[in-house]
Amino acid sequence: MLNDLDADVAIIGAGPSGARAAALLAANGYKVSIFERDSQPGIPLHCTGIVSKECFDFYKFPSSLILHEIQSFNLRSPKGRGAVVGRDQVQAYVLDRLELDLHLVNLALKAGARLITSTEVTDLEWSEEHIVLNLNKNGSFEKFRAKASVLATGYGASLARRLGFNRKMEVISGCQALVETSGDQQVEIFTGKNYGKGGFGWIVPHTKGHALCGVLTHKHSYKIMENHIKQLQKESRIGKVRSIYRTRPIPLGINGISVLDRVIGVGDVVNQVKPTTGGGIYYGLLGADAAADILSNALAANDLSAIALAPYEKRWKDIMASEIANGYNLRKLTEQLPDSMLEKMHRLLRIPGVKKILTSGSMPFDWHSGPLTKFVNLLSRQITQ
Repeated sequence: MLNDLDADVAIIGAGPSGARAAALLAANGYKVSIFERDSQPGIPLHCTGIVSKECFDFYKFPSSLILHEIQSFNLRSPKGRGAVVGRDQVQAYVLDRLELDLHLVNLALKAGARLITSTEVTDLEWSEEHIVLNLNKNGSFEKFRAKASVLATGYGASLARRLGFNRKMEVISGCQALVETSGDQQVEIFTGKNYGKGGFGWIVPHTKGHALCGVLTHKHSYKIMENHIKQLQKESRIGKVRSIYRTRPIPLGINGISVLDRVIGVGDVVNQVKPTTGGGIYYGLLGADAAADILSNALAANDLSAIALAPYEKRWKDIMASEIANGYNLRKLTEQLPDSMLEKMHRLLRIPGVKKILTSGSMPFDWHSGPLTKFVNLLSRQITQ
C-alpha cells in the first residue's frame, strides 16, 4: 500500500496512449497500475498499424516492428482506375500492431508500472483524497484506490459514457480481415458509393502472403467489407479470409471534455483521432505525452482538481484540434461528392501540376487536412469551369 492507497495513478486501458502515459508517469517516480479488460494488450487487432515516418522516428520505435515501408499508394476510382500517389522517400510504415502494443506496454513495465489484465473497470467513485476503481476480474469484484486515473478505454466504452466523456457524436466504424495474397502487395485505397457516404476500402500488406483488407464507413461496415472482399476475390486479387476484426466506433470532430477531478482522458476517448483516415496512434501518443506532463505536475502540487488538470485540454488541442476540425470539414466536403465527380477528380490526378501538390513536402502524412482541402477545392473548380 502507498499511504493507504494502491497506486498514485491507475491507467484504464493498455492501448498505445494508455501505455505511453503509464511509462512516462512511472519514469517520473509515480506508482502506476495499468488495467486491461482483455487477456493481453493488442488483442483483438484494432487497426492496420500504419504510422507516419514522423511518428516512428519521434518515438524511436524499433525497426523490428516494421512489416512494410510505404512510399506510395494506389488510389482507385469508383470505376477501378488506379493512380499511384507517392514520393521517392518513405512516408509511413506498416507496423505489427500487436507487437507495437506489447512494445509500449513493456516500456511502461520497465519504467516500473504494473499491468493487470482480464480486469474491467466498471465504475469510478470519488472521495476527498483519492479515487476508487470498481473492478470486475472474471466475476470477482474488487476495489482499487489511487490518487488519479488516466482514461484510455477508446471511444464508446460504457465507463467513459457514464463519466460523460462520450457525448453523442457522429462516428464512423471500420471492419477488416486478414486475407491470403500472392506476390508483393501495394497499399491500395478504394473509393466510391459502394463504400458508403465518405467511406473507403483498403488493401494493406501485412505478414508474408497476407494482407489486411477492410473498410471505413458510417454504417454497415461488416456488410460493405464482405462485398469489398468478394469483389477482390472475384478479380483474383486476394485469396481466403483467415480472420476478421471489428473495430470500435471512431469519433469525428472535437470532444466536449478531457478532464474531471482526478481523471484525464487520452486517445480516442477524447477524440484524438484523424477524421480523414480514422488513424489515432500518433495523436493518441501525443495526447498521452501532454497528459503525463500535466498530471505529474498536479501530483507534485497535490492538486488534482479539474481546474488544475484543465491545462491538459488546452495543450493537446493546441497541438491537434485545428487539424481535427479541418479534417472533419474535409470529410463532410467529400461526403457530398458523387461518383461522377470522384471519377473526374481521379483523371485530374494524372496532370503533373495537380499531382505535384499531393507529392510535395507541403502534404505531411499526419497534418494534411489543410493542403488536402485546398487540393479538393482546386479540383472542384477545374471540373466545373
